[in-house]
Amino acid sequence: MFGFEKLKKERPSIIEQRANSEHLFDTSNKKPGRLSMESENKDERDWTWPDIGSLTEFDNAGYAEAMRKLAMDTGNECYATVGIAIMMEPSNAKRAASLYERAIAAGDERYATFNLARLLSKRDPSRAFSLYERAIAAGDERYATLGLADLEFPGEAPDLEYEKDLCKRAIIAGNELHATCSLADRVFRYNPEYARSLYERAIAAGDERYATRSLANLVRHDDPDLARSLYERAIAAGDERYATSGLANLVRHDDPELARSLYERAIAAGDELGATIRLATLMRTSNPDYAKSLYESAISDGEENYAAFNLARLVEPKDPGYARSLYWMAICQEDNRYAAVGLANLIEPEDPNYAKTLYKQAISLRDECYATFNLLKLIIADDPDYAGFLCERVIAADDDSHASIGVAILVESINPEYARSLYERAIAAGDERYATFNLARMMDSCYSLAQSFPYSESLAGSLFEDDYNPEAIIKSLYERAIAAGDERYATGGLADLVRRDDPELARSLYERAIAAGDERYATRGLALLMEPEDPELARSLYERAIAAGDERYATLYLAILISVEEPEYAESLCERATSAGNESATIALMLASLEQRYDD
Repeated sequence: MFGFEKLKKERPSIIEQRANSEHLFDTSNKKPGRLSMESENKDERDWTWPDIGSLTEFDNAGYAEAMRKLAMDTGNECYATVGIAIMMEPSNAKRAASLYERAIAAGDERYATFNLARLLSKRDPSRAFSLYERAIAAGDERYATLGLADLEFPGEAPDLEYEKDLCKRAIIAGNELHATCSLADRVFRYNPEYARSLYERAIAAGDERYATRSLANLVRHDDPDLARSLYERAIAAGDERYATSGLANLVRHDDPELARSLYERAIAAGDELGATIRLATLMRTSNPDYAKSLYESAISDGEENYAAFNLARLVEPKDPGYARSLYWMAICQEDNRYAAVGLANLIEPEDPNYAKTLYKQAISLRDECYATFNLLKLIIADDPDYAGFLCERVIAADDDSHASIGVAILVESINPEYARSLYERAIAAGDERYATFNLARMMDSCYSLAQSFPYSESLAGSLFEDDYNPEAIIKSLYERAIAAGDERYATGGLADLVRRDDPELARSLYERAIAAGDERYATRGLALLMEPEDPELARSLYERAIAAGDERYATLYLAILISVEEPEYAESLCERATSAGNESATIALMLASLEQRYDD
């Protein structure tokens, strides 16, 4: 099968030969919606073209009826044959193609040739290409030219400029509705204003469905109210399938119930894949069983890529085995990079080496951020040189500061100087909140470590460089983060810093952090602060922190607080803290065991 580029090079193009001819550009003798007065068959001159609809939404019945009337008016049985073939297309495409061939053999180079090209455009684009050119040579400048523009050759990049030229020629030939939209579809990414004017032109010419919906898609982010009215207008014009789904996409965050009913209407109208997957995604939190059934329905209808991936994410917590098979399905279907990362995350604890392979596969599929970051986590301790390369790759793949912060958090225990440079890079990029807080937190941790363990002083000194006034630096960073809006964590961090020197300020800061939603760390910090003067309040605060998820530290501190009065409960708390990874709790348990043996 010849490719698109080869066909363009080998043909003496009918379009190029006539690009400057009077027939193509002189419209003085043409009327929109009518055949050229230069038609060889004079009985066709005043026959009105049927509105065939877009080439993807072909109006078989309307066009067939128009061809029947043309056959009666002209006495040409070829047109009747074309009409019969058009009606047979949905049920028997092979038979329709043979009828078009018969009409072409009988002399209908125009209508039969165009319709056969349209029928073969997906199955045999090379032959469709030559048929469209024959139809153009026979005078069909209006639809065959547009069909040629819409033709796709697998494996070949589209020639956008060539396609735009064909659309413009179809418009000149009188195809205001569909060629105008087709041209807009090709320019909206880089010239949205021009695309908007083209869609509006098509709407003015009578396209209340496709052009109205396409204009809604174009303006939905900038003007959602206008987009909504356009979607509703397209739906009223009969676009139950795509405009309904587009409106559901627009309202799903503000009105999920309306979105659900719209998606279900779109599915009933034939959008069995796109709308089904979007509805499943909408329902995955509120009704996971319904979402699961929708994803499985989409998979059974042939969508084994995104539906399988999203279903895997949905079922993974409860059924990791089923999730694994679904990730595999998505990967095998289209080399889904997200599915490769999902499967790697799932199997990483049991098979880290294979997880590395999957992450590398996802990276090769252009997942430069998530897959690279996850691979970095796996190899950072064992391969520092490769880890350094991956660090820069993750950061380069992400335009904002989040990648720098994520990598900095990952490497700060190994290379705090490099982590500091990454935090500062994120701060310079405008992240005064998260990057500033994390830099303060890391410096605070290193300074505390240096104070507790003398051998760490050199580390702290290199981190703080020549200006060795750590507390002042850390305090200013926390204050900057708070000023940037971090009332939750930076406020608690500053409270930890000033707790010994200014307990009243620390208490007010902890209370601010708790009010901002930090039920774990700030609550535990306030409990530590209040423990000497109000142990009952401290106990209630520890229990509150534990309830919020602080199993690692708050449980140990509560155990220490109540160890004399409630030794058995304290021991159970130490066991909980140990299970959560607190090695100090393990030591406490050992000491308690030795003390018990000594007492015995």
